[in-house]
Amino acid sequence: MDRPKLLNSCLIVLDGLPGSGKSTTGEWLTAQLRGHGLNACWLPETKESHPLWWYDHWNGKEYQTPDFENVPIEKYVQTSLSKWKVFTELMSTSGQQYVAESVFFQNAVAMFLMGGGRPETLVEYAQEVQGITRSIDPVLIYFRQNDADAALRRICAVRGRAFEEELISNMERFPYLQKRELKGLDGVSRLWLNIATITDSLFEVYTLPKLAVDTSAGNWQSYRQQILEFLGLPTHL
Repeated sequence: MDRPKLLNSCLIVLDGLPGSGKSTTGEWLTAQLRGHGLNACWLPETKESHPLWWYDHWNGKEYQTPDFENVPIEKYVQTSLSKWKVFTELMSTSGQQYVAESVFFQNAVAMFLMGGGRPETLVEYAQEVQGITRSIDPVLIYFRQNDADAALRRICAVRGRAFEEELISNMERFPYLQKRELKGLDGVSRLWLNIATITDSLFEVYTLPKLAVDTSAGNWQSYRQQILEFLGLPTHL
């Protein structure tokens, strides 16, 4: 029997707000694909040798913050598009299948927004990425949160005060919060709401095969069954 068409994709993207379940799902899905004979590789957003990083994020000892103060956002956007072209060319002939975290929205669109990118620039960028990757038949699984503020406060409660303080400190360095004089968890909440609004709208206009999963309730057995059915895999977990 022929494999379902979606399983021929070179790239399955898991995307959504931080804490929405991407990493755990990515590891699980990669194991599922390998169990069915596919040459699948998990590509987490924190991988040091990530082929789609669009700035020098690692100096050999620690992660760096992109220099949005001195580097125009347009340069980062063009670097990202160039990386996508190289990645797509390699995937077209590699026989490798990637399950990748955050490469459409959170590590690009959201970061460019945080760096001061205009909404129209973000939309144009997202459309260009979709066009560049069309030849490798990408698939998007989008973890949607029905309340971005509640999702933020939930992840802070789960991960603890140290995580919350580090998150706020990191976010307050970005132009988005600085230009609006936003502070603390309320400022981060406003950012997350804006990110969710933009990525929700991009998901709706994307024409590639896609699945939206609202993970707000935390019913992961159901969510995993939805993903397996979408990809055409057996639904026993």
